Amino acid sequence: MEGRIFRIKKTTILSVSFYLAFLLFFAFTLLSILLFKNYYLWFFFFSLFVGGHLLVKSALFRLDSSCYFGSVLFWIGVFGIIVNSLGLYLMQSVYYILAFSFASFTTFCFFRQRFHLLLSLILFIIDIAWFCYKIKLIALWVFIAVLTTCVLSFVMRYLISNLFKRS
Repeated sequence: MEGRIFRIKKTTILSVSFYLAFLLFFAFTLLSILLFKNYYLWFFFFSLFVGGHLLVKSALFRLDSSCYFGSVLFWIGVFGIIVNSLGLYLMQSVYYILAFSFASFTTFCFFRQRFHLLLSLILFIIDIAWFCYKIKLIALWVFIAVLTTCVLSFVMRYLISNLFKRS
């Protein structure tokens, strides 16, 4: 049957995933507040476990939108926990851009959409340029030039490919 995995309904697996994500979020939030006295990790735990739940949903029902959104939330949760645990607050924005790049690459790996591969590569290049700007290796105008070049090449690539598809 298509609606079952190992004789278990997909909706049952999704419900178990939801309850497990909720319980893990609750447990980890309490642990971070009571044991580590870190009151800011609740959001990142929420992102991590909701993202994991959406990835399960994506795997069960082959939904690329759930895969992308779940990956974004998952990676924001992972990087947020790393940033807050290690005190890397200066590089926080670098990790969040990297989360979107990883999410696009994850979606490409599962659904083979070339759009997401190109988006992932462009976001990764922009992230490297942003990192270099943050540690003062390049000037602001160089970063803006890299950003403009990446965005224009991305837009032009899809404008040109859509023009030739219609004709």
